[in-house]
Amino acid sequence: MILIGFSLIVLLIAAWTDWKWRIIPDWLTYLSMVVALLYHYVHDQLGYSLFGGFFVSLC
Repeated sequence: MILIGFSLIVLLIAAWTDWKWRIIPDWLTYLSMVVALLYHYVHDQLGYSLFGGFFVSLC
């Protein structure tokens, strides 16, 4: 439930800043990536997450 709340807050901040200044701040993107990696680490899926990110970066 906390992750859903965090995602909603991040989405609202990103939408507002994108609408107002046409840019999404880097700190918001990096914070979201760190939270996602921590979530996958806690649920023992970090390897899949890192492999998927690496594979997508190659394309």
